[in-house]
Amino acid sequence: MEAASEGMFDSFSYDPDKGFNIEALERADMMVGIRSCGTDDMMTGEYNDVKFYRGDVSLNYGKNKMDTLHGTWTMYSFLKPIISDLQITTKEMVIHSSVNRSIFTRKDEKRHLFITGDPEFDSVFACSGQDEREAMTLLTPMVRKRLIRLYQDTGLPIIVGWKGNTLHFITENALAPHGYSLYKNLDYDAMIADTRKKLFLTRRVIEELIMSRSVFSEYALEQYSMPVDTGYGEGLRRQ
Repeated sequence: MEAASEGMFDSFSYDPDKGFNIEALERADMMVGIRSCGTDDMMTGEYNDVKFYRGDVSLNYGKNKMDTLHGTWTMYSFLKPIISDLQITTKEMVIHSSVNRSIFTRKDEKRHLFITGDPEFDSVFACSGQDEREAMTLLTPMVRKRLIRLYQDTGLPIIVGWKGNTLHFITENALAPHGYSLYKNLDYDAMIADTRKKLFLTRRVIEELIMSRSVFSEYALEQYSMPVDTGYGEGLRRQ
């Protein structure tokens, strides 16, 4: 992990034995409907003033091992410009309905499903939120296009949640729950390249969904009094 992350972030630390604080997740109402959670491989860092926490998770929401989502959960500092919470989920994650319908937007918070009216986006993602009108100020055409592209490029089911001052990005892990076999001859250069590709996604979410002024030009300029700049990755500082 250390070798793969070299030069990718402004600051970085990694602890394979450490994971998310489950009690803190429960206090934040982000473990609703989940029976148990295993977490390790914790990475913390910062990139262009955006702090992030990334860890592997196994979320069990049923009575057997088949009812477990194995993946990676990344939390980014993000001061969203709306009050209500929002969650979008790729539709193949519907088999994990106990997870994808209630992690970030609870039923007792008047959460409901809605469509954006964008046929391409609605064919890929299911949206769940407390305030549809507010959600649409966040799901701008540019944001929708970038979310579709992120999904297409990863090829993995994803959940994206905007809750409080945090942006959550969960991807299902194609290798989980078995990962790399310890009994096979491994190509470590290939493993580093593969890990670097996954870490680049962590940075890319910051660049495309948090920093880029072109994403926020439709609603953030009034909040931050910044000129429109369509430059890719220009620093809209959120802290």
